[in-house]
Amino acid sequence: MYHDGPQAFCNLMKHKYLRVCIAVFTLALLMAGALQAASRAEKLYRQGQAAEGKQNWDEALDLYQQALDQKPGDAQYAIAMRRARFQAGQMHVNLGEKLRAQGKLEESLGEFQKALIADPGSAIAIQEIKRTQGMIERDKTKSAPKPEDRGLTPAEEARRESNERVSSIMAPPELKPIVRQVGPLKINNQQPKVLYETIGKLAGVNVLFDSQYAPPQRGYNVDLGSASRAEQAFDYLAVLTHTFWKPVSTNAIFVTEDNPTKHRDYDDGVPGNCGGNSHSRRHPARVHLQRPEGHDRARHGGCRGARREAGSRSGQAEIGSGGGCDRHGGEQLAHA
Repeated sequence: MYHDGPQAFCNLMKHKYLRVCIAVFTLALLMAGALQAASRAEKLYRQGQAAEGKQNWDEALDLYQQALDQKPGDAQYAIAMRRARFQAGQMHVNLGEKLRAQGKLEESLGEFQKALIADPGSAIAIQEIKRTQGMIERDKTKSAPKPEDRGLTPAEEARRESNERVSSIMAPPELKPIVRQVGPLKINNQQPKVLYETIGKLAGVNVLFDSQYAPPQRGYNVDLGSASRAEQAFDYLAVLTHTFWKPVSTNAIFVTEDNPTKHRDYDDGVPGNCGGNSHSRRHPARVHLQRPEGHDRARHGGCRGARREAGSRSGQAEIGSGGGCDRHGGEQLAHA
């Protein structure tokens, strides 16, 4: 027993020493591994910075991700990785938009998908993927789309169509009679339609009447003593018959009653109507109708015969017609 005790003690000490040595060795290995990992992470981080300096965001993202894997708790590596992730995603989005503008929809879709892989949280990448897929499906339903049309998004296509419609709108029509001067002309006791159509035939102008126009029962007398421009003759008729007219093409006019309702519906100068051209005509700004000398006043107030003197280019005109007579025999009607 005496000899066995010291031997057992020695063996116990050896085992303890051996365990301590193993622990120290293991710790040393772990420390060496950590140092090696830190060194490798630092190396990867520096390589990522170099790639970032060259704007090679895909490579920078990969290197930063590896560095973070080597040292997961490093905030510097995490910040660099997130920055590279965002920039890489944006780079692919920009490239995809350029390819799509060139009509290369399939290639642009691939770039948007790469952007989503680089940055899974990119809402822009998701939006552009859906938009490009819709454009590809749209092209499948169309027959041979134009190359320049393939790169247009639905919003851009709608904008282009709107611009084309605006560009295709013709300028306001301007009346261009075949015969610029009409008259001398004398017509007695005829309704407005006959008067307009007669002057229209002389000038080579088609006359279209409002379907709701109800001509008065009475007739009117017209006497154009000298040659007048077709537009002035139509103005004269407008004053005489209480109508207004507007050109609808270079050789056609539209005639309707002269009242606020019709002006609101047809006059281009009224707010709320499309256009706004200056060719929607009424009578001139101020017109004087006088009883012609040498003509007797009719029993019921009408006057036979008419005399018209052309006014200035500003719209002033002095016109004599049978439009109406005052009680004292001298007609004087002013239309503003």
